[in-house]
Amino acid sequence: MPQEMTREQIVTALGAFLEMGTWKVNLDGGEPLAHKYVDEIVRRLTDRGVSTRMNMNGILVPKKIETIKRLARVKISLDGLKARHDAARGKGVFDKALTGCPGSTGRWRATRGIHMHGWTP
Repeated sequence: MPQEMTREQIVTALGAFLEMGTWKVNLDGGEPLAHKYVDEIVRRLTDRGVSTRMNMNGILVPKKIETIKRLARVKISLDGLKARHDAARGKGVFDKALTGCPGSTGRWRATRGIHMHGWTP
């Protein structure tokens, strides 16, 4: 994307936040796991003891499991039950999102929490 920060700008910004005493960070966006430097960003934060959390759609969790394991908390956004979520996001997306949930893969017990929101009865 033309307006994205460079790697150097990201490292500089992270350093400034750490110098100010930042102790908790929430990584949001479109899909933070799709960012090309997400692994490095999470590693830099968690290596310095920053409680790092991420809000996501869950689809890329199986491909980024080592980065996910470093997070203090993960929030997977769903727009509702399967029919409603797939209508908003595309056919099959609900099942892909659930693939990212703990227990479905059994591979990320180290992550301490998951929150699903947006449920509409």
